[in-house]
Amino acid sequence: MSKQNGPRGLMRLFYVGRMDANLGVCGFLGLVLTAIFYYLFPLPLLSPDNYIYQLFVKRGWVPYAITILFFWGASILLAKYLGMRMERAYLLADPVAKVHKGPFSPESARQIASDLTELWEASRATVLPNRLVRMLGQFASTGEPESMQGVLREESEIDEAELSASYTMVKVFAWAIPILGFIGTVIGIVQAVAGFSNFVDASVADISQIKSGLGLVTGGLSVAFETTLLALVVSLILMIPMSALQKSEENLLTAFDRYCIDSTITRAVKRRIETPTPESAILAKVLEVSMRNQLDILERFKGTFISSLAGECEKFSATVSSFTQEQKRSLLEFARLAESMTGRFDELRALSKEVTESATTAASAASREITAALRENVAHLAKERKAAQEEISALIKAVKKTAAEGAVSMESLRSGLEAKVDAFTAAVEEQTKATETLNAANKNLELLVTSKEVVNVLGAIRQQLAQLKPAVERLSRPRTIRLIDEQAEQ
Repeated sequence: MSKQNGPRGLMRLFYVGRMDANLGVCGFLGLVLTAIFYYLFPLPLLSPDNYIYQLFVKRGWVPYAITILFFWGASILLAKYLGMRMERAYLLADPVAKVHKGPFSPESARQIASDLTELWEASRATVLPNRLVRMLGQFASTGEPESMQGVLREESEIDEAELSASYTMVKVFAWAIPILGFIGTVIGIVQAVAGFSNFVDASVADISQIKSGLGLVTGGLSVAFETTLLALVVSLILMIPMSALQKSEENLLTAFDRYCIDSTITRAVKRRIETPTPESAILAKVLEVSMRNQLDILERFKGTFISSLAGECEKFSATVSSFTQEQKRSLLEFARLAESMTGRFDELRALSKEVTESATTAASAASREITAALRENVAHLAKERKAAQEEISALIKAVKKTAAEGAVSMESLRSGLEAKVDAFTAAVEEQTKATETLNAANKNLELLVTSKEVVNVLGAIRQQLAQLKPAVERLSRPRTIRLIDEQAEQ
């Protein structure tokens, strides 16, 4: 357990374990690769007039800095890739199956952890061995398989955090390279402006100074734009493998989680369940005997059930067949009934139309008769009122004349007046009965209304009745007749 610090040998110089690379060694390797790139291969093989050669050599110090950062980041990615392959090889070797097969108990977990430590030192892997040893140690201490889940959760979180932190410098380089390109752009523009000022100050006759000024202007612009182009291309080349490698390492951590669950937690649980005890052995025998008895009962029940089920199936098939035939007959009867009902509906429509037309005709005739009766009643009432007024006027004149002469007694005059008043009251009662008759006729007409024309006719009749109603009510009021003695007034 004292040798769990990580991989040994030459690989340790580049890969420090837990998905992380040695930044100092990778930086030195980046400088070496930069020197090789500039002095051995491939730039020394190119012509000085070649565009690639001029882009890396003739554009100031910025391309050198960009190249150093690129090879430094590439060295880090290379070290992480080699470490990932080593970690995956340890996973594919199935270390737990090599040291122990089948379920294990807390006592055997310590020996398994010791054997895994030896394999760990031989393989130089760090992530998966560290998880397995910690989980088995926790299980050996507590005896509870559930305790390994907490250790696995903690280790997974730590590994994810360290994986994310291991890409910090590479992301910084990918961010710094474009910044260097922009710095080169500024330097080139400054050179171009300086050359342009010299060109403006130069004499027109001095051709050499004009050529030199134009060269400074174009050279500065070349530095300005080409350094930015170089930085963007190099940054893109660095970002693509970094993203792919990070995705692969995340998938590898997920595979570690699944392997830890399948190789330790699941097997430990099975071992706890399968550990034999005297009580469990007795219980197993009792259960075995009981299961055999139950199987015999089930076999006997199986034959009886199958035979009874076959009989019930035959009965059910016959019932379904008879039901199907009854349904067919019912459907035929329903179709015939539907056809007859369709004819009945047509007859009912025709009868309804005839009733509607006859009701409309009857309502029209009744409205005409009622209108004629109303006119006759009104004319009769007007004549009776006029005759009563004439009689009253004549009586008043006779009373005046009789009173002047003194020949008629007051008693006979009173009786005559009472008779006339009774007759007038009877006429008013007849008028009231006529009004009631008219109201009853209105109600009957409302029942006969079945079309818009009848409604319009009845509306006109109601308006006429409404106009006649005040006159009838005035005639229905009680009257008081006053007799005035002209002689007494005189």
